[in-house]
Amino acid sequence: IYYQMERAAKVRGQRRAAMDKEVARLKKHYHGRERFYYIRTLHRQFNYKPIAAVFSAGDLYLQVLVFTTVYRFLANNPALKNAAFGPIENLSLPDGLLGGVHLLPVLMTVLNIASTAFYAANKHKLRSGIAIAVLFLVRLYESPAGVVLYWTCNNAFSLVRNGLQRKVIPALPSRTLAWFSRLANQE
Repeated sequence: IYYQMERAAKVRGQRRAAMDKEVARLKKHYHGRERFYYIRTLHRQFNYKPIAAVFSAGDLYLQVLVFTTVYRFLANNPALKNAAFGPIENLSLPDGLLGGVHLLPVLMTVLNIASTAFYAANKHKLRSGIAIAVLFLVRLYESPAGVVLYWTCNNAFSLVRNGLQRKVIPALPSRTLAWFSRLANQE
């Protein structure tokens, strides 16, 4: 599902970039009502509807669903009660590793900001990503350490996986990529 959503988002992004290029050209040469009608016609040619951007954010909706499900499952899971993990004595309570300050939510926020910096195409997306990371910090600061540990590890894994996909996989020789493609299609 993740790869299908990534592929669809990439196609939408390419179409949107082509349309935005044309919109910028129209804005440069036309003004007022004439600009409005040309842009509206362009939107029709690209089959673009502003409300579609809200409905096409399926990956965001899926992430919210997964987050909510995992949070509800882990936050009250009896298996976390009095369970220790490394220096964390009880995964059902906030970690308090820095003398009462919860280290895991801070670490999670740093990873979220690093991911945002890695992916952000412009300053607006960077600011939005940082704001979301801070919201997660506020929301998860007093959460059980098991929940925050899961989310931090998930973010670290995702950052490494996507970094490898963007940097390592495109650099692989075409034979290796063809082998991986055949292997993936057999499953």
